Amino acid sequence: MPLFKLTFVFHSCFILETASTAVIFDFFRDTTTNAVAHFVRTTNKHIYFVNSHAHPDHYSKSIFDIIADADADIKVILSRDIKIKLDEQQRAQVTRFIKLNEVFQDDFIKLTACPSTDVGLSFAVETNGVTAYHAGDNNNWYMPYETDAQKLAFMEKSFLATIDSIKQRFPHFNLVMFPVDPRLEKEIYRGVNQFLGQITTDYFVPMHLWGEYELPAKTAVALKQYGCRVLINDDKDKVLINNLL
Repeated sequence: MPLFKLTFVFHSCFILETASTAVIFDFFRDTTTNAVAHFVRTTNKHIYFVNSHAHPDHYSKSIFDIIADADADIKVILSRDIKIKLDEQQRAQVTRFIKLNEVFQDDFIKLTACPSTDVGLSFAVETNGVTAYHAGDNNNWYMPYETDAQKLAFMEKSFLATIDSIKQRFPHFNLVMFPVDPRLEKEIYRGVNQFLGQITTDYFVPMHLWGEYELPAKTAVALKQYGCRVLINDDKDKVLINNLL
């Protein structure tokens, strides 16, 4: 099993660390203790800020405040839809605006831009033997308020197509971070079941919880059939796993 550390920051933001790298997914707001800013200032690892799309719960310009105060090797990789939100000075600090099916690769990381049913992208990350998937807002958004059967059918078809696309390149992940959104009500696990029914993972972490921190424990029970370990992110700024020690 590859070695990594995963810290849940808030909502859909995580820090994935390996021996030499740190990938910060969908940062948009720091904790009350400024955990992300402190981490960036104090680590000697190669840091990658990776943001899936421009929704305000997945990205904010505060990234640039954090990197301005850091003396580290930092790369910022943003979904292309974010570009319009930035001024020229901010754009100059972005390593890559990435679009669907593009790959960013350097000596430490390979990042593949995967599809999403919502704005922007989802991401597959390969670094130091770890293969991880961050869904962004990719999900089967089978919303309970939607009464148009055609719209629901189109959503489901679109989501299943994203799974097919991802599975062709990544039939297995070591780690999956995926929305378990309480707004989906009785369909909360519909997309998760469809995803894990096609793509296996060693570890699964629910995200997009909107503060409903009882959901991770419920998710562990709901997904038991898939044989993956569900990490319990029931509080902000929590280390979920650390086998780097």
